[in-house]
Amino acid sequence: MKTVIEMAREAGIIHPEMVDKTLERFAELVRADSIADEREKLAAWMIQRGYSIGHGNTTKDLLDELDWQVVQNWTSAMKTGVETEREQCAQLCEQGLAIATSLSALDDMEMWGEKFAAAIRARSNT
Repeated sequence: MKTVIEMAREAGIIHPEMVDKTLERFAELVRADSIADEREKLAAWMIQRGYSIGHGNTTKDLLDELDWQVVQNWTSAMKTGVETEREQCAQLCEQGLAIATSLSALDDMEMWGEKFAAAIRARSNT
């Protein structure tokens, strides 16, 4: 990929007396604007999706902040999912125990244990 300076030289817009430092500074400004544009696009994307942009001034800062938030959200969702599943399995056991008690069938705990286990395993099929 050609630099701005190389393209300017090829186009013949650089005068022999023009100082390369001026063009180097111009190239830096072009790169900085491009990076700022990308940072603004990333920040807008994050805000649209409910992510905080933190206090980052660079694209790397924004990506680091996004990465941290994604991990936090994933961890929270996993914890909530496990807690919900655990509670629903416990409720299945309580319902089965209530049925067994009402039928006075507690003598055969092995059978009821198998029924509870089957009911819990069946949850993954729904």
